[in-house]
Amino acid sequence: MAGQIALSTGCTGYNFTYLHRGLSFTSALLDGFMQVGAEGQRNVLVGGAESITPDYYTVQKRTGLWKEPEVPSLSVLSSRTTGALCGEGAAFFVLTIGRVMARTCASPTWTSPTAAGPMALRRE
Repeated sequence: MAGQIALSTGCTGYNFTYLHRGLSFTSALLDGFMQVGAEGQRNVLVGGAESITPDYYTVQKRTGLWKEPEVPSLSVLSSRTTGALCGEGAAFFVLTIGRVMARTCASPTWTSPTAAGPMALRRE
């Protein structure tokens, strides 16, 4: 994903992708702070994305991790059954020297992987 963003924006500078499961985003954020601090970069884009493979979904379904029966995203707050909703997500931040600002935005919620796999998700 980082490479695609760099290519589409014409970025030819430092670009690194971390693949450490639960530590990926933490590693990317630490690297971004080092780039802004010690390396003197003015702006650094740091991000992370979580994707679910068909195998991961199947294994976790067998362990009872996913909510059965499926419920719409907002209904999980009032649901009485155990389990979690299956989902993917991404977050990106710009680290900048000398400026403190934050802006958040949300993307649509996707649930219910189909037989075609997790990449073919139904929009709620």
